[in-house]
Amino acid sequence: MRNYRLWFWILNAATAVLRLLFIGKVGLTVDEAHYWVYTKFLSLSYFDHPPLISYIIKISTSIFGNTEFAVRLPAVIIFFVASWIFFICAKKLYNERTAFAGALLLNVLPVFSFLGSVVSIPDSPLALFWILSLFIFLLIIETGGKKYWYLLGVIGGLALLSKYNAVMIPVGITLFLILSPKHRFWFKEKEP
Repeated sequence: MRNYRLWFWILNAATAVLRLLFIGKVGLTVDEAHYWVYTKFLSLSYFDHPPLISYIIKISTSIFGNTEFAVRLPAVIIFFVASWIFFICAKKLYNERTAFAGALLLNVLPVFSFLGSVVSIPDSPLALFWILSLFIFLLIIETGGKKYWYLLGVIGGLALLSKYNAVMIPVGITLFLILSPKHRFWFKEKEP
């Protein structure tokens, strides 16, 4: 039997190193420059996006300076963590081999392996908090633990601060609860 967990960590670490070598060598995209300008005028919201990406970039550029590397570093870190949580969720839902195959696809498909993991855009933290929402919801379904609903609320709030598309997270959860007779009892509880 292959150790897919080990292969996952090799894949995740190797792709992260490649991204770290790349991120400081290319100029910012128009969108990244736009979000970097947000950091000069921090606010609770902007005309076109929620504020989280500006706060994330602000923290990174405050530590590492106003460089392309500093603007993009959060995307690399966020993708690394999101890949890990994705692997855990896929393993819970299927098996370790399928989880590795999914993580491999996540790391090679350009929409994820470049846009979501190199370019600092609101979709980066959204992807992290979306997959974290799935993970926490899986914990709720597996354990029946009411306390996880509060954590899901916090993570869902962070997802909404990332991008407004996160409104679909509670929609998906509600649809699951409606369509799963075994889990409809949650509608009688205050936590959801």
